[in-house]
Amino acid sequence: GNPLYHKKIDYVTSDMLAGFPMIKYGFLDAGPFADIVARLGLRPANSTLVTSSRAVIYEMLRATNAYYLNSQWPESLYTLSDESPGRRNIPLVGTDICSELGWISRRGSALSDIAKEFTRCLEQHYLLYGDGS
Repeated sequence: GNPLYHKKIDYVTSDMLAGFPMIKYGFLDAGPFADIVARLGLRPANSTLVTSSRAVIYEMLRATNAYYLNSQWPESLYTLSDESPGRRNIPLVGTDICSELGWISRRGSALSDIAKEFTRCLEQHYLLYGDGS
């Protein structure tokens, strides 16, 4: 429902998101992530939808003009199109915060099939695009 979804843009800025409601998980209101909006350089949203349900997030994205922040970038590692049609990842620019992607497991334990696939995709990404440094 957000008009930015339909624009042919490669990124969003804090100014572009201003005025739209933000959807976030309740745990972002306390603890180590409580200041994430300010640290990302975003202006506080006029209204915030807080939930503990991924299904509610997806429904609110579909039914409102709200936005949701995630660290699921780059899309080449995990494509949303199959699992979540109608949603689009657009990178936020103007911040020095970045995501580090990886898989954590116990030493000596066998990786699950999904872990093997994820690490294979991660390895391919870095072989193609480097490590960003």
